[in-house]
Amino acid sequence: MQSLVYDTKIDRAAASAVAGTTTITGSIFDMADFESCVFAVLGCHVAASGNYIKVEQGAESDLSDAADLEGSKVVCTVADNLVGVEIKKPTDRYLRAWFFRGTSTAVEAMICIRHGARKLPVTNSGEGDWEFHASPAEGTA
Repeated sequence: MQSLVYDTKIDRAAASAVAGTTTITGSIFDMADFESCVFAVLGCHVAASGNYIKVEQGAESDLSDAADLEGSKVVCTVADNLVGVEIKKPTDRYLRAWFFRGTSTAVEAMICIRHGARKLPVTNSGEGDWEFHASPAEGTA
């Protein structure tokens, strides 16, 4: 049975940031056991061409060999919305997203959702509390 809780790995890539123009650097994610990855910035509060997400990849775990992924730049065009990008079958093992703030904006969070796991079930410990319920009966939550 398919489940986001057991079939995907959901992590915080970067914490919230108050309004500003500094670049937000995401964490580095290992794609060895996954086929695809979605990076999403929650709460891009100002739509502007200078506010965008992009992704880089590399073979080294510290991304000292990082290179931008062609076409991965996605501009925030709608205020108070999500902006994101999916990378399927990256050619290197490690990925990281960056969120550039050319126009002052606050960001609620950046998340990383890795899916297409080669080993199931995936454990989502450490990034919140998760439960899975299939066809639950009605009643007290």
